[in-house]
Amino acid sequence: MRPFRDLDRLWRSLPPLSLRVRLILRLAGLLLLMLLVGGAAIASLLRADQRMRALVTDSLSPVSDVGRIQNNYSDSLNALTHAGLTRLPSAVEEARTLIQSNSLDIERRWRELQASGLGREQTQLLALADTHRKAAEQVMKEAIRQLDAEQYDLAQLQIASDVQPSFALLHADFANLFAKALQAGDDAAAAEHAASRRTLA
Repeated sequence: MRPFRDLDRLWRSLPPLSLRVRLILRLAGLLLLMLLVGGAAIASLLRADQRMRALVTDSLSPVSDVGRIQNNYSDSLNALTHAGLTRLPSAVEEARTLIQSNSLDIERRWRELQASGLGREQTQLLALADTHRKAAEQVMKEAIRQLDAEQYDLAQLQIASDVQPSFALLHADFANLFAKALQAGDDAAAAEHAASRRTLA
């Protein structure tokens, strides 16, 4: 108790503060309070920005990659089917060129998908899809070889019995990847909402 008495005695021995000094002290206190509140708000905004970037990198960008890969495979299948039905060398050449171009884009986007947050979280699903897409690409190459050899009946049979079923498996994999990415996005949005409510409080 003695230290408190000494402190009280010291405080009473000080000369009374003038109005000007009191106003300056109050202003300094308000400025300090505003700096603390502003600093907390800035820190909260920076954390929110990091969470939004993670949402884009881990959920939205992978959805875009999956959609583009799926579109490339659909275009390749349509071109191959068209070449088999028309039996025209020009259609076969167009299908081959399109499939090669799409394959390059698919490989690039597949690497980006594997490196994304979705790819790291869904390694098993991505590995299964990788197996299915390589099988689909293999039967497409065999169908192209038959078309080049003008074995149109065999090519049409292969497209109907092998190529299209392999693409059905691949589309199921893409649907699962879409669902996982959307669920991750919903979870991230819910976490961001909760964090915003805490910041507001």
